[in-house]
Amino acid sequence: AGSGIGGATGRSVAILLLSVLCLAAAVTAEYNVEKFLKDRDAYLHTFIEVPPTDKVDAAIEKFALEPGTTTVRLAPWPDCKHQFVLHHERVVKNDHPIRFNSYCPASAADKAAYAQRLNKRKKGASAAEPPAAAEAVEVPPGHPVPKLDPGPAPAPKDLRIAFTLFVNPNDPIWRIHRVINAIYTKRDFYFVHIDASPQYRNDKEREEDKAPRNAKVQAIHDVMAPFVKNGNMKVEAVFDVSWGGISMMNAELAMAEALLKMGKWDYWINLSSTDYPLKPIDDFRKKLVGDYGKNYGHGFKSDMADEDKNAGMMRTYVECAGHSYRVDDLMPLPKGLDIWGASSWYVLHRNFVEWLDGCMALGFSERKKGQCSVVLDFLDYSQYRVNWEEQYLQTVQKNTEWCNHFLNDDLRFVDWTKDWDGCEHWEEVDGCGSSPQTINFKKWKQGSVMANKFFARKFEDPVVFDKMDRALGINTTASMSPFVAEAEHAARNKKSDEPNLPNVAAGKSAWASTEQWNDGKIYHATNACDENKKTRWSSDHFEPQEIGIRLASDAQPFCDVQEVHIQWETAYAATYDLLVSTNMQDWTVAFSGTEENHPRPRNKAELTHRIPLGDKGKGIQGIKFNCKTRGTSWGFSVWEIKAFGECASVGGGDAATAARDAPAI
Repeated sequence: AGSGIGGATGRSVAILLLSVLCLAAAVTAEYNVEKFLKDRDAYLHTFIEVPPTDKVDAAIEKFALEPGTTTVRLAPWPDCKHQFVLHHERVVKNDHPIRFNSYCPASAADKAAYAQRLNKRKKGASAAEPPAAAEAVEVPPGHPVPKLDPGPAPAPKDLRIAFTLFVNPNDPIWRIHRVINAIYTKRDFYFVHIDASPQYRNDKEREEDKAPRNAKVQAIHDVMAPFVKNGNMKVEAVFDVSWGGISMMNAELAMAEALLKMGKWDYWINLSSTDYPLKPIDDFRKKLVGDYGKNYGHGFKSDMADEDKNAGMMRTYVECAGHSYRVDDLMPLPKGLDIWGASSWYVLHRNFVEWLDGCMALGFSERKKGQCSVVLDFLDYSQYRVNWEEQYLQTVQKNTEWCNHFLNDDLRFVDWTKDWDGCEHWEEVDGCGSSPQTINFKKWKQGSVMANKFFARKFEDPVVFDKMDRALGINTTASMSPFVAEAEHAARNKKSDEPNLPNVAAGKSAWASTEQWNDGKIYHATNACDENKKTRWSSDHFEPQEIGIRLASDAQPFCDVQEVHIQWETAYAATYDLLVSTNMQDWTVAFSGTEENHPRPRNKAELTHRIPLGDKGKGIQGIKFNCKTRGTSWGFSVWEIKAFGECASVGGGDAATAARDAPAI
């Protein structure tokens, strides 16, 4: 397969050329959504003064929430801190968009029926007076008119689909290859979005990652190259898309604009690199013909009258450099429209996408006019939210003339059953989120027989891809390059990052200084050594705390431990000591975790600390962690503590020798 990521001497030249071309594209091309955001910021700077870099920290300190709730103080880039001040001042000056003009022809009838139902429940109440018919919002000159009649549906074989696919350079290249080969046809259209840049903690990290990242990006371009030659695919980096950030929605608006210019298609579907078809693509075409002109998505209406329930919507978030920062809690709830949403995945008819893009082309200055105000002013509001790609398009449809063209089904199969119950995605947002479970082939088969499900996510095992291909009658490995095939082979034979030794902490007795009680559930210390992915230990919300495990037993009084792994939940310890004892009375520090050797984690992998003990782990009876300072505003929480080694009975081995020589306790 050659050396390096490409196995060819010309790869470095190709990477350099790619970087130049990407830079040129970034300079010359500007999507409507990019111009909208640029004009918005220019407008804000006309009446908000941002302090210079040497004073921005002091300005942030005046409004920043407590550490652990927000990470605004830790933002590594001055530009991000300037944005925090800019958008906080906008909220303070009451310039943010919170009042909207919505129009849905069905809304009056719906409200009348709802009022009638309420009155029937009230004894002796008179019938409700039906409200007047909703007034249509005037379409200003030059604004797009909703084209609600799609015309006759084409035959399934003639229906054309536009696909958008989100990929990250860190996604497995073999999986990207298999996904695109499973959905590609010459008659459809494709926009592959490569996330522009990850979050870095400093310039050194950015510089060190430049060459490996460029190589990964080039590998994605290599996979897509045969399809790009056919003229129906575009591969581009527009935004740094991070979980929860509005960047995903902004990127999709840019991709919609590009797809409209690529050719004539009927429907647009958005996918990720973890999606895979449940049925042949032609079956999907037949489904779309059946409800031609309708839009698909999933959502429910939020009760905006319940301020307690919607307290999270009062948080002002600003996304910058791959992270959504919680700037303040001063954002009022929006008025004048129904908020709908729950899923970021949808299938949209071209007529709606054309109208949407026509509104986007009007720009920031037209954001208060006509039905396009729901598109533009609500997009402005959405920039301060998290997970709003799950709300934006549903809300736009339900508050405009498109409200009767929305079908509440995103046509996807996802497994939302819980595995680990901890906080997820904290590395990308000041808060918590969740993700669906990885699907095996049995689950895929379950989804494949559901009439209205055509795609599923998420998948990670090459063996599952093999089985799905056989069921679909396709082969997505046939065209793999040696480099991609080698990457997949490595994934099939991936070895554990744990030592090939028993976990002598499993099932042993454990103790902790405190055990949190929450919602009738106790987070016991023993949860940290039960090898159960669904349980964890959690302390009360103060420091210091400790958690320990007795490794020895009467039958095996001493252990030799080579390595200890501690897997923190989001509530990690910024500083801690790992101590060992040969008698469960006297304790010696074997390792100290600090912000230098274990800085603030950026992802789940960095929440697992692997600590070699060497000679310090010989002949011990127990281990314990003294958690000194918290990394978050919560307490301390641990999924699992593992101690890899051996516990020998008296009569043999290093541990046994230690047992014989140890003084009586």
